Amino acid sequence: MGLLQVPDANWNKICVEYSWKLLAMFLAGHPNHQLVFMCLWQIEPTYLTDAFCDFYEENPLNILRILDVAQDLKILESLLDVRLFTFALDVASLASHREYLNLDKWLADNFLRAMVAFLEVKIESEKVARMSDPTINSRTLSLNPNTIAIFLRGLSQTIGIIRDLVRLTRDFVPELV
Repeated sequence: MGLLQVPDANWNKICVEYSWKLLAMFLAGHPNHQLVFMCLWQIEPTYLTDAFCDFYEENPLNILRILDVAQDLKILESLLDVRLFTFALDVASLASHREYLNLDKWLADNFLRAMVAFLEVKIESEKVARMSDPTINSRTLSLNPNTIAIFLRGLSQTIGIIRDLVRLTRDFVPELV
């Protein structure tokens, strides 16, 4: 914890390795883990979320322990915002299974809506910029038509993938039929 409080600390290999071993020890279930994680969260939340992602990438089954710690610290929402999407989806899936999270709502709120909202902002900004007299600069970077086409193709492929997943899941899990 002391290393995290040093401004502009350049960690050498030994510091990184030592901090990782200590963190792994607390993640494994040390009796003082709650105090340590609470202090780490208050000092440097990004360090802790990055460490959780690394711990997850080391072994995806570590998600069980990570979610327990996140629930203790009341930081589930912060973990769901992590940009390692497989990690965020795994946290969301397990949190849903334990009834900490409404997965349907979270998925709807975070993925498809985020992509649609992004496109709406870009298109509206572009429309305003093109229709104004004199032409004003857009408040966002313009997307070229090729990029917009990629987004739209991604959305339409998502629909096809969802249909395939539903079909596959029904074959694999007959209770869903």
